[in-house]
Amino acid sequence: MGMDGANCNSTISSVATNSLSFVGLLVLCHALHVLFKPFSQPRFIPEIIVGLFLGNWSLVRTQLEVDSNKLQSMKFVIDFGMTIYMFVLGLEMDASSLIRIPKREAIVAYAGMVFTFILTIVFSPLLHYGVSTNLRFYFAFSIIMSSTGSPLLTRVLTDLKIGKSNIGKFAISAAVYTELITILISCIGYAIFQPEGGFLFRGQQIGSGHSAILVSATLLAQTIITIVTGPIVLRWVNDANPHGKTIKGSHMILSVAYSVCVGCISPLMGFSPVLSAFVTGAFLPRQGRISQFVVTKVNNFLAIVFYPYFFVWVGLEARIGQFKVLEDQAWLRLLGFFAVEMVAKILGSLFSGLIFDFHWPESTKLALLLNVKGHLHIYLTIIAMKNQLITYSTCISMILAILFKIIYIPIIARQIIRRGRKRFPNQPLALQWHDPDKELRILIGFHGPENVPCAINFMEISKESGDPGMVVYATDMIQLTDEIAATLVSGGIDMVEVTDETVIKNRDKITTSLHEYIQDSEDDITLQRAMALATFNNMHQEIINLAEDSFITLIILPFHIGLPNVNNTHSGNDAFRYVNRKLGSSQCSMLRCSDGRSRSWWSEEVNIKIIKQHFKCCCYIYWGKR
Repeated sequence: MGMDGANCNSTISSVATNSLSFVGLLVLCHALHVLFKPFSQPRFIPEIIVGLFLGNWSLVRTQLEVDSNKLQSMKFVIDFGMTIYMFVLGLEMDASSLIRIPKREAIVAYAGMVFTFILTIVFSPLLHYGVSTNLRFYFAFSIIMSSTGSPLLTRVLTDLKIGKSNIGKFAISAAVYTELITILISCIGYAIFQPEGGFLFRGQQIGSGHSAILVSATLLAQTIITIVTGPIVLRWVNDANPHGKTIKGSHMILSVAYSVCVGCISPLMGFSPVLSAFVTGAFLPRQGRISQFVVTKVNNFLAIVFYPYFFVWVGLEARIGQFKVLEDQAWLRLLGFFAVEMVAKILGSLFSGLIFDFHWPESTKLALLLNVKGHLHIYLTIIAMKNQLITYSTCISMILAILFKIIYIPIIARQIIRRGRKRFPNQPLALQWHDPDKELRILIGFHGPENVPCAINFMEISKESGDPGMVVYATDMIQLTDEIAATLVSGGIDMVEVTDETVIKNRDKITTSLHEYIQDSEDDITLQRAMALATFNNMHQEIINLAEDSFITLIILPFHIGLPNVNNTHSGNDAFRYVNRKLGSSQCSMLRCSDGRSRSWWSEEVNIKIIKQHFKCCCYIYWGKR
């Protein structure tokens, strides 16, 4: 009885110590993040600094190395975390894009990959990145180095407020294409070769496991099963759990169990569970409530819990003391890893920029953004070091180079913002100052689907054939209530998503109607969807911020009273009158079309009669100043 009590006390003490240690880790990361905030550095930087410091602190290292069970438990947690990381990473990607005609983002991504692969495979043997001179290792090394850390890049650009800019969205899309292709190529290579066995063919060594043909066939079967059965299972779960209602626990368990069962098919034959999770996620449907729910919840878990813990493990494995500071070759590896890929990405972006007539400054900034590496690359670096494919010194050089590649991103962001302001100088952005050689950028607000016909009429009379065309930001004006706030989930570039069933139906109706019109407009109009989610007290400021960030020339807002129907009059929401008045009291010019009367403070270039005739509804028209 006494022995059991002692064991119980020891267990409670161990749990308490581990919990306090983890809380201290989070506090350190958050404190350092606050210190780095004036420099616009992402959370990745303080996390990796804290992880490397704690992992190489002799007190922490001694405590962990004494107990081998702790190290084994830590490695299990890291492998499990990377498995769900890869599953969500695959779930966020659209594998069907590989069989469609490549977009500009894909071509830019492919060009950067090709140049990076060529330069890396040429210079890597010269810099002695590998322990051996195995050509297959350098092929695998070059493929991984051609990749981009798309989740990290998305998070950083979003935090820096350029995720919605043209170059930001372009860079994120190109990064997703790059990572999708490189990981799928890595999956094929892993099914054929054994990295742990010197990259020999599978089954070539005695006792090395299953043959390459069997592993490849199993991976192919897993992919086919996922493509065929995945949409059926998830569609049934999504239909049984519509937006606005709590997801049933049994259906969530069923979805997770299905994903686990499918993802375990190829690992039974010796394939990597981490890569298998990516394949499963990549070929599952990314649309639907259950997929969005999993992505949101898992990303929150990774950001809050896993990443700080992950970097402590990185610090334990990457022993900074093993870096040969006095050796020139170590610094050459660090510089080479940083410079070779940067030069290759720039060459790829400039080459593709010539095809699409991009300006070279934009191409260069895009290349620097696509040069970013993320958590997966650090994980693979540690695994390669543990399998003696690279040395400790090379491992540390690569981790430091990955760190430096992220530090300069805020500088690139400031350059993008500065160049954008030069292109759109600080002057009134109204129609009378609009350059006819540049695209017309309009923000149109929507209270609901009833505003779509008049908005289409307005776009029809405003568009012009051919270049430069018109960009329309179709913005849903949604009141933030307690009921709506309860349905908010975070995720994506927009940072927040409304899952209320009524709001989703209305937005889908508006999107469908506008896309049907856009498809018939001969590409003269570019449609961008946006959302002004705020209380009525702050909605006018949301609209102004969106207009300023998107360089809007003209803002169109519906009148608060709707059109009369055959049998009744649609009174609308009188609170929108308050929003319109607050916008009208701001430093903007205004036109009001109401009950046949109009008041105007804008240029006579605008024909009020034509607007009233074709718009066929009461409306407010504003345009603001930068």
